[in-house]
Amino acid sequence: KEADEIEAQLGVPVLRHEDKKPAGGNAELEAYFGCTADKLLMARQIEEFYVNRWVKAGIKAHAHALVPDDCIDRFLVQPAQDQAP
Repeated sequence: KEADEIEAQLGVPVLRHEDKKPAGGNAELEAYFGCTADKLLMARQIEEFYVNRWVKAGIKAHAHALVPDDCIDRFLVQPAQDQAP
């Protein structure tokens, strides 16, 4: 029921899976996206790299009604203090 509500509100598919995280869900993701989970992870890491780079450069995303500005920070990965920029 919750997944149906999210799909209706956001207009995006919600993937249902039998196994609870973190143990499961890979089979459903792989079937939906048509590639292995490790490739999805690599794509996510590349996305994080570029988003963090744009944030450091002062580039901001356009406002979006479904994503309030005050919740964006929790999605960004902050670099470790000992790493050079």
